[in-house]
Amino acid sequence: MATNDLDSTILKMQERIAWLEGALQENNQLLEEMAQRLDKVERQIKVLAQLMDTQEHVRPLSEDTLPPHY
Repeated sequence: MATNDLDSTILKMQERIAWLEGALQENNQLLEEMAQRLDKVERQIKVLAQLMDTQEHVRPLSEDTLPPHY
């Protein structure tokens, strides 16, 4: 293999490695953002579940009000 061919191959490999490193960094950033969103959604679900638990002990207003024909 000639020196020019070897240099060209090395250059292509370096370019590919640089591209892969950039893609990896982008993917890591997206993964971090998704993990933060997931944490937020999990916290919201916990709050909603707690609200649902407290509302199970409260009767709806319709149970306290007599129908109009009484």
